[in-house]
Amino acid sequence: MVRLDDKSEYQAKVVGSDSETDLAVIKIEVGHDLPYAKLGNSDAVRVGDWVLAIAARSASITRSPQELSAQRPGQSARRR
Repeated sequence: MVRLDDKSEYQAKVVGSDSETDLAVIKIEVGHDLPYAKLGNSDAVRVGDWVLAIAARSASITRSPQELSAQRPGQSARRR
């Protein structure tokens, strides 16, 4: 069962899953468009932009958050 912000509820169908990462993709039929998050272009990210990174539980990040927010591949990190 999936409950939306407006409290409406829908049955969900699992269309894919991965037990190793405890992740699943589900599908619901609502009969109208739903709001969605617009994905950005990582090439257009600038220092100071808000970002969200999603990784598997077993993944490790080797850079500090400051370096992640201030460094592009091939570019050295600059501190504010």
